[in-house]
Amino acid sequence: MAHHPESTMKRPDLGARAAAWSARARQGLRPLAAWHAALTSRERRLVHAGGAALALYLVFTVAIDPAWTAIARARNELPALRAQAATVTSLANEALRLRQRGGRASNTPLAPADIDASLRRAGLAPDSWRTTQEGGAAGKPASWRIDVKEASSSALMRWSDTVAADLRLRVASAELTRASTEYGRPIPGKVDGMLRLAAATDR
Repeated sequence: MAHHPESTMKRPDLGARAAAWSARARQGLRPLAAWHAALTSRERRLVHAGGAALALYLVFTVAIDPAWTAIARARNELPALRAQAATVTSLANEALRLRQRGGRASNTPLAPADIDASLRRAGLAPDSWRTTQEGGAAGKPASWRIDVKEASSSALMRWSDTVAADLRLRVASAELTRASTEYGRPIPGKVDGMLRLAAATDR
């Protein structure tokens, strides 16, 4: 069997390097070991506790805090994403309604009471919204502003899904944020903000 002189020469060299590194490491740690050995029992406990606290801080900073930050950011962005989804859904329902020619007659005047009734049917609490008519002068179609305060996000989504077919309106824009208490704590399932409705005209 043939031997490879180069490989047999490298192995002792690598072993010697590893031994040298190990010796240097032990030499460098000797002052620290001597300092630790000179400590009293109480001082050692304090040093160990400090080391554990430092380790926990590093774990929190590297692993836990970024995850919490990402979760908080996602929670803050969720109402805006739902508002965008509501706008898209409203447009889709409007297109379906126009194809079917169903829903409210286009020449029937729309009153605030009609919008309020549709919000109640969707399950929204009466004190969680305020309806305001905007425009509508000089024969132009009226638009509507819905201000919501601690409104149920699920009920609001249901309402936005049906407003095109029920009232011949579409969600033109929505600005929603997660509702919170006076102390800044988020309220689960509740949103604050504003929606604007525009007439769903045939094309």
